[in-house]
Order: sequence, then C-alpha cells, then structure tokens
Amino acid sequence: MPGELAAKNQAANSWLSGDPAPGLARRTDRLDKNEGFRGYEAEIELTCGTPTQALQPKPVILPSG
Repeated sequence: MPGELAAKNQAANSWLSGDPAPGLARRTDRLDKNEGFRGYEAEIELTCGTPTQALQPKPVILPSG
C-alpha cells in the first residue's frame, strides 16, 4: 500500500499528464515519381498539463487506518 500512495503522489505532482509517446516515420516517392525523395522523422510526444492544472492545489493522499 505505501508504494501505491507514493505513485499517486508522484502522479499528482507531475508536469506531464500522460506517458511519453515515441513515433517513427519513413517517407519515399518510389511508388509515385521515383525522383529519389527520402524522408525520415522521429518524434516524442509529451502531454503537458495546462497552466490552470499547474496552479490548482495538489491532492494530499493520506494512508487510511
């Protein structure tokens, strides 16, 4: 139970509101024109909290019992 409370407190104090999402993409024109176009993309999506979420008071989680 203490581990669960620590995880909930950490999530409540986090600047990210979700998990990071990696992405990879490769683009080419081989099927169309075959002019030699090649493109690669790599991204990491981070879902940040809104400024109003950052200013709201954080919940305090206390162990029961």
